[in-house]
Amino acid sequence: MLVLAVQVAWALPAAVWMGYLWRTTDEVDRSYPCRGGATCHSGPTTYFILMLAFGAVALVLLIVLAVLATRWRRRDELRASLVATGLRVPAVLVEFAGTNTRINNRPVYRATFESRTAGVPIRVTERTTTMLRPGTRVTIVYDPADPSRAALAQDIETLAAPSEFVDPNYVEWPPRP
Repeated sequence: MLVLAVQVAWALPAAVWMGYLWRTTDEVDRSYPCRGGATCHSGPTTYFILMLAFGAVALVLLIVLAVLATRWRRRDELRASLVATGLRVPAVLVEFAGTNTRINNRPVYRATFESRTAGVPIRVTERTTTMLRPGTRVTIVYDPADPSRAALAQDIETLAAPSEFVDPNYVEWPPRP
């Protein structure tokens, strides 16, 4: 998310600056040789094209940021609503697998919890950087009208496995002094 915001932070001002140059320049379009035998271009047409390019980058990234923020907000609202009003049932970790993604050089895992106490299987899948033991027990909250709307009642990071279950390939960098 931060990377997208940084990209917007440079692309949007660049588009505005190129638009300003395009609207205010009195020079004519010109081409001239530059280093390495290439041809350089300058003038209003160049500024216009650069304004469109930087503006398009900024617009696309703003849309992606808005979509991600909306998805995360809705997910958090659903979880808060379920924790406040949903039915609570015990569940167990039934699947724990790597995702080929790393955050701060730590592997991300996909943990799937399942409960069958309500008569129908209720599954919740979460992503975490915490190693979990097979059979880890948690509490799931769900909407009885729609059991597919379910969430963990507790923070998955508090379920950390003891150190003997830590990923042997994990190397902390930089090393602690």
